[in-house]
Amino acid sequence: MNEQRVDTVSTYYKLPQKVDRISNFLMWMSICISLIVLYLNKLGPVKEMINILYVIVTILYFLASSINELYLLRKAENKRTTHLLSNGLGVSLDDEFTNRYYNNELPPSIYRLGMNVFENTFFTSSISKKMLYSESIKILMYVIIWFLLLLNRKTPLETIAVVSQTLLGTTLITHGVRIFMLYIESKSLFERFRNVFLNYFSNSFDGNVRVLESQILDLCVKYEVLKGALGVLLSEKIFNEMNKKLTSEWENIKRNIGAISKGPHVF
Repeated sequence: MNEQRVDTVSTYYKLPQKVDRISNFLMWMSICISLIVLYLNKLGPVKEMINILYVIVTILYFLASSINELYLLRKAENKRTTHLLSNGLGVSLDDEFTNRYYNNELPPSIYRLGMNVFENTFFTSSISKKMLYSESIKILMYVIIWFLLLLNRKTPLETIAVVSQTLLGTTLITHGVRIFMLYIESKSLFERFRNVFLNYFSNSFDGNVRVLESQILDLCVKYEVLKGALGVLLSEKIFNEMNKKLTSEWENIKRNIGAISKGPHVF
């Protein structure tokens, strides 16, 4: 058995990740330029050139962020969803291949599909929680600067306007809110998946299998809709840092709900 981790779908996320970094750079560049312009009132020709640069950078930022969110990330997520179904149901809907990406031993079925999404909600909630820490610090620092400028009577009104526009008019706050919503909702779905499978893998389970399968599919759809609606690109760096730890925790979760013991209703 090949123990090496393989995930060909991850290649579709490389371009969105690069464009996301470029988009963030352009956003902060536009902020810096807009602040510089405020203090070049006496340098007419230079200020005009910088204003043109500001317009160009702003347009590039809009295009990069829009294309990434509306096309590149959605394309990658669609590939991931297609392969999720292929892996869960044992049907070759694409030519992608993963090994040790989904850490579940169930045979192809709705239950394996559900366990795969259950695992996804665990990783997503854990990674988005870590992302939320750094994002909150960034926003908090910017809000503090904004308040200090407001309290200082000597601060030019134009400077306050630029900082306010940056805080409220860019994706700085909305991105943080999206990460927060992703964490809250994926955590909620994780707990609901846990309750469903905890009941299913118990030896005393005597419920309606069709109802159970419908519940699993309902949660799977809710998770995919959540990802599509929020459009958050999870940090590859944080994933690589946490992967080993989270994989170990996931094995404990499966053990605690009885999945590793191969419940009689699956096999």
